[in-house]
Amino acid sequence: MNYNTNMTENRKIDIRTIDENGPKISFKATDAERQALAERFDIPTIYKLEVEGTFGYDDLITFDGEMRVSAQRECVITLKPFTEE
Repeated sequence: MNYNTNMTENRKIDIRTIDENGPKISFKATDAERQALAERFDIPTIYKLEVEGTFGYDDLITFDGEMRVSAQRECVITLKPFTEE
């Protein structure tokens, strides 16, 4: 299976810019990124993928934030689709 390895190219952060207060990030995955992730993780559909948060540094690089996802999945017993958020 071939995965889109370029989909994170525009999500790179220069670690030299990370201090105790940032940088802050906010992004919404594109249609192509959501489709590539759905294929990679064998999920029928990812409707929404959003991330907001702040990187920090205190001996280790940290990330404090949240991810919002809405995806269609299939029940492992009935195989009926359902939406999970």
